[in-house]
Amino acid sequence: PLVLVAKAKKTLLPKLKFFRSIGVSDTDMPKILIANHCILERSLEKCLIPRYEFLKSVLCDDREVVRALKSSPLGFVYGDLVNALVPNIKILRQSGVSQASISFLLTIALPAAYVEHSRFVEAVKTVKEIGFSPLKTNFVVAISVLTTMRKTVWNSRFEVYVSWGWNREMALRAFRKFPGFMKFSGETFTKKMSFLVKDMGWPSEAIAEYPQVVAYSLEKRIIPRFSVIKILKSKGVLTCTLVPLFA
Repeated sequence: PLVLVAKAKKTLLPKLKFFRSIGVSDTDMPKILIANHCILERSLEKCLIPRYEFLKSVLCDDREVVRALKSSPLGFVYGDLVNALVPNIKILRQSGVSQASISFLLTIALPAAYVEHSRFVEAVKTVKEIGFSPLKTNFVVAISVLTTMRKTVWNSRFEVYVSWGWNREMALRAFRKFPGFMKFSGETFTKKMSFLVKDMGWPSEAIAEYPQVVAYSLEKRIIPRFSVIKILKSKGVLTCTLVPLFA
């Protein structure tokens, strides 16, 4: 409601012109403002421009800055720029993370780069200990998972995996291959594993070797493909594995 009483030409228009000047399209502008109307309440000179300039210095391209803005309108204005984002980027560079991976983190998971510095450093340390290589993009993907997950939730995930016959090393190996699978709730994971193991007859260990399958839609991808595979197997024309079925 505060937008309705703001001064249109003095307060709102300069911000809209600024976003348009860096490449935000007329189509994306309303989506960004609806996702985070507080952008219009923040100071152009003290907040929006400094954050843009820092992101531009890291991403080197307005198009990438716009991608980051579209991906996380909230992350663009919230978070501590000086005490969190800047030192977090610095620790990534000191760890040997490539520019491409840093850009990937900022454009896909900007809020993760804004977390408290001590928490970010701990995530970097943990990711290294688990065995991720700073030279690969999965390094920053894993960081984004850890920084957005409480320790209690992290530990509860392993309890679910154990119930499906995975030991901790198997779960961490799956995490190294596909960090994103850790974000699925225990309920979602169990639902998909139940179908894959009980209905499809695959060993639980095989799924640990190809954890990407847990990210696929059960209704739109797994079940329809399984139906086709089931017919082909019944005719003796196919011996399937996880990879060719879902790749």
